Amino acid sequence: MKEWLEENRKQIGWSIVVLAIVAASFFGYDTTLPEPPDLSDVYIRLQSLEVTSGMESFSATGSGEGYTNLTSLALSDDLYVGDDATIVGDLDTATFSVSGATTMASLTTSGALTVGGLTYPSFTNYTITDGSTLTPTATVYALDSAAAVTVTLAAAGTEGQMLVLIGDDANNITIADTNVRTNDGAAQVIGQYDVIMWVYQDSEWVEVSESNNS
Repeated sequence: MKEWLEENRKQIGWSIVVLAIVAASFFGYDTTLPEPPDLSDVYIRLQSLEVTSGMESFSATGSGEGYTNLTSLALSDDLYVGDDATIVGDLDTATFSVSGATTMASLTTSGALTVGGLTYPSFTNYTITDGSTLTPTATVYALDSAAAVTVTLAAAGTEGQMLVLIGDDANNITIADTNVRTNDGAAQVIGQYDVIMWVYQDSEWVEVSESNNS
């Protein structure tokens, strides 16, 4: 209570003056309302803030003046942070979007994580036709085809992006010698259960390893 009174002394004092003036006016005294106090340096501490509608703008900056410490923040709509956001505890959200750089000690997700338009980890069964081009947007592809086919890997990716291709049926799938670097400089053939791993670097898919399985 003492701490609350100390933090809110300006508002309390102003309210008492206003009440006194209103009372004086009631008894016929001519009075003028004082200017409200400057609240720019007021420190706000909320145990809980729940917003369902009507709050257009709410900002808190720094570690002193204007700083707001919330134990709980519940929103029915989006939360926009124009500057840094530091989260010490858990972050439980259906969607978490960051447009700039993000540094996290650890990140646990129950669903897929999309970074730079790519989704990690992701696995997809992918049916290809002869002469088609594969533009990887997932990490692991189990490749299916109705017959022996040749596929080209598109020169599209991010530096360091990993790609794993798995032969999913009994038809040979040839990875064309275009936009790739292989262990023998030639096209690579993936049979059923075979696996080839690639990494994207300098607009090419560089072969990391291959495994001929049976």
